[in-house]
Amino acid sequence: MGAKFGVENFLRAATITTDQSISGFGAANALDGRTSTHAGYAAGTRTVSFSFASGGVGYIAVGKNNFGDSGATVSVYSGGVLRGSHTFTKNQVYMWTFAQTAATTCSFVISGSSDSFVCDLACGSVIETPKLMQVGFEPPRFSDDDEILANYTMGSELNGISVRAKPKKTSIELRDFHYSWFDDNWDLFMRKSKNYPFYFLFSPVDRPHDAFYCWHSKSLGSVKYSKRTYQSVTLNVEGFT
Repeated sequence: MGAKFGVENFLRAATITTDQSISGFGAANALDGRTSTHAGYAAGTRTVSFSFASGGVGYIAVGKNNFGDSGATVSVYSGGVLRGSHTFTKNQVYMWTFAQTAATTCSFVISGSSDSFVCDLACGSVIETPKLMQVGFEPPRFSDDDEILANYTMGSELNGISVRAKPKKTSIELRDFHYSWFDDNWDLFMRKSKNYPFYFLFSPVDRPHDAFYCWHSKSLGSVKYSKRTYQSVTLNVEGFT
């Protein structure tokens, strides 16, 4: 199983059928592609459900979030079938991937002992890289561009440390892919990722917890021939894990 991109999000055009959210923090807040707006769910078990035109669903994801110190368990469904559950013990991005199948519904069941907030909910088709193709990736968990400010008194005593969290910057390199992969996938990737953030999962089998919710930090990389029938591209991105 190769790396996977989640750029198609059917929920952006879906109908919200159930939304047990905190007033003022409805599910629509998690569909605009911003990290500054959030859907909110009070302590207990809460459900948000969507219906959309039939499409091939291969991933469901939760973006940048705040599930509180006690965490939360999120179970996800598409087509009425449980696709997986995950217990969030920190504010991490998570992406469930599975065999792509046709569906018209998706739901998230969030259970926690404190209020939960999330900036993005996603469900859609995936773009998968060929299993043996080379994908270069700087793990964003090791990329830290946070601004750290040490505050001192007039007597040069440490008065406190302030940290301003910034998106993590990294790159995704697709090396020596057969040109047919770009012919089949790149138009969709360009159209979708120019307008909204996307999800990237480098190793669905070995590191399923390492999903990245990200967006382009520079112009979209140019696809270039690296060999006669192979092409490569480098994406400069930033986002949250």
